[in-house]
Amino acid sequence: MIPRDVRTRWNSTYDMLYFSQNYRPAIDAITSEKSYKLRRYELDETEWDIIDRGPGICTRGLQESNPLFFERL
Repeated sequence: MIPRDVRTRWNSTYDMLYFSQNYRPAIDAITSEKSYKLRRYELDETEWDIIDRGPGICTRGLQESNPLFFERL
């Protein structure tokens, strides 16, 4: 199932970005197919670069706000 971004849950952003990284070939294939009429959602390299950095940023933010949780892992 494709995760949705929920404003009140930080991990939903992480899940959505992580999913997008793993399914990039499928997302590119679907959005580039003209007959599906999804071309306006096609991502360029700059947008993919932002997505690639996203999960790391989310994780670092959580580590800084809750370091005791990560000491137990």
